[in-house]
Amino acid sequence: QGEEFCTGFLVSDSLIVTNFHCVASNVEAVGLRADFGYDTDNSHYKTFKGKKLELINSDEAFDYALVRVSGSPGNTFGHVTVPPLTSVVLLDVPHKLLIIEHSAGGAKQVSIKDCEVSAGKIAGVSAQMLTDFGHHCDTLGGSSGSPVFDLGTSELVGLHHLGFDNAKADS
Repeated sequence: QGEEFCTGFLVSDSLIVTNFHCVASNVEAVGLRADFGYDTDNSHYKTFKGKKLELINSDEAFDYALVRVSGSPGNTFGHVTVPPLTSVVLLDVPHKLLIIEHSAGGAKQVSIKDCEVSAGKIAGVSAQMLTDFGHHCDTLGGSSGSPVFDLGTSELVGLHHLGFDNAKADS
């Protein structure tokens, strides 16, 4: 019924992490197209097709999905190291962040200016669960599924999954 854009990132040679609200079923996973090397508008990128939905979180509060893609794009493009869950720490306010995104399906963009934690442990999709942290990073539609990194250590600290309009929030 059309095309939707999200961002995702490799965590192995053929596994992509993105959001559950981006890929919520095996049908959607098989219809997925992942473009790698799309760094600028003139890039010659390589496309890999979704093979299957490996895992979704059964609790929508965490909003993630793990999708296997054809081939092994990680051999060429690399992948992000996911820290063990036992190493998760709360991020202080303000804590400098970096988000790599493909908003609106466009070429790679990086949010770094004024990109920092704005609130510690807060409710995300589920108002009953404190699963998220807030940030002031610039993102647009299509940035869902972007990796969030600690600017100082380059370690993965989050998965971007929702935003709000500052203009509307201030009114």
